[in-house]
Amino acid sequence: MALDVIEHLAKEDGLRLMRAMEKISRRKVIFFTPSGFLPQCHLEKNDLQEHLSGWEVAEMKQHGYQVIGMLGPKALRGEFHNLKWRPKFFLGWREHAWTLSLDAMGSPKSSRHTLYQDKG
Repeated sequence: MALDVIEHLAKEDGLRLMRAMEKISRRKVIFFTPSGFLPQCHLEKNDLQEHLSGWEVAEMKQHGYQVIGMLGPKALRGEFHNLKWRPKFFLGWREHAWTLSLDAMGSPKSSRHTLYQDKG
């Protein structure tokens, strides 16, 4: 299981990670990553927060992964999961809960994050 990891690697390194995990896995390989490329920069020098690659739904399906969209529509969020705008009719924790509760499973391409699981 690699949660929010693969996007911090160059594409070729991410593919190597994928193959290595598939080789040693007993059951399933799971990746949780932004849907497509999501620009993200460093917060501090050498903090490894920068996104170096993006992983598309169609690409992961070609590698044999099942896809589940998560965390609501990506159009609502920017870097570091920050909301791009805040609905005035929600306050505090409710605005966060609202974006998480949106059903993105039917449209993983437009979801903020995607969960990729191999058929293992």
